[in-house]
Amino acid sequence: MRREPLEQARPWLDQAWADLKVAEGLETTAPFAACFHAQQAAEKALKAVYVAHGLPFPWTHSVQELLRSAAQEHPELEAFVEGTLLLDSFYTGTRYPSLGLASLEAPEKRYAASHARQAISTARPVVEAGQRIWEELVRRRPSAEGKEEAGR
Repeated sequence: MRREPLEQARPWLDQAWADLKVAEGLETTAPFAACFHAQQAAEKALKAVYVAHGLPFPWTHSVQELLRSAAQEHPELEAFVEGTLLLDSFYTGTRYPSLGLASLEAPEKRYAASHARQAISTARPVVEAGQRIWEELVRRRPSAEGKEEAGR
């Protein structure tokens, strides 16, 4: 039996919140990892929006690309576009030592708690927006009773 889109989207949101919580827990002990998990939280929250609508999401890890595309249906997401370029930089920069960067340092030496705080404060509103969109779609969903009555 195929699950409805809103039901399929719920685990994406749950994981987005979990990634945000992990980011917060690593803010001072492993800022590079906190930045990555903040990026992942925003990415998963936006993919939840696509899933909730029953749409395939773009095959990308770019939060900015996901946000711009999702904003076509949900214009309120446009408010977050500017900060998402920062999150996109954390997808690979926090995991690989010298991916074309001038610095040959390992990510664990390149990122500070201030980077993690910025990543978390950028990702949190995106995750909250994904949650709000999902909740609104749930509220607008026809009830089982309404479906039965419509079929009569």
